[in-house]
Amino acid sequence: MPLGKAAKYGYLSARCRTLRSQLIDSETMRSLTASRSIGELSSALSATLYAPYITTVSSEGIHQGLTEAFESLRSKLIRELSKREKAVFELFFVTKYTLVDEKMDEAHAANPEEAFRRIDTDYITLLKKSMLGLPSSEQRQLKKILGSYFDLLNLYNLVKFRLLYKQSVEETLAYMLPFAEKFKIEELAKLCDVGTIKQLSRKVEPVLGEGFD
Repeated sequence: MPLGKAAKYGYLSARCRTLRSQLIDSETMRSLTASRSIGELSSALSATLYAPYITTVSSEGIHQGLTEAFESLRSKLIRELSKREKAVFELFFVTKYTLVDEKMDEAHAANPEEAFRRIDTDYITLLKKSMLGLPSSEQRQLKKILGSYFDLLNLYNLVKFRLLYKQSVEETLAYMLPFAEKFKIEELAKLCDVGTIKQLSRKVEPVLGEGFD
């Protein structure tokens, strides 16, 4: 990595550490968990950096104040980044959490699973498009970060769908494989039986329009 880029990200890392040191410490956290009312909780937060953002002593007021505090911290962290870099952060750390509201609106649709899959696919398409606007060196770094996140998400899905919901391997794969929505359950079952990359390529080619090596 060029020295200038390393210095920029080193500066961001140092700023993260500084802001992290101002967050709630273990002693304050113990006080918060011991609170028996909203008033006690608000009082325990009064000596923290969140206090200026909490204007109403209520559960809604505290939630709104904490949200605004973290939005302010995020703005401080990314204000030196370029417009394209900020767009990636916005998609990953803000837009991602609005997907839940979109899915709630589709929960009673005729086929909610398809609606949820469409919402996720549209979001990932936006994220990929945004990342492709960055310099190649930064794309590689962000791909590692986002890849690690989605690996963790896949493990979460594996536990949820296989162990908790007792779904089949094929049903679980539908939530984990790229382009899985293009395959029927029977086709996913055949993908589970392949023994080589070449066989896998032949199996996906009729559906995706091309294979791979």
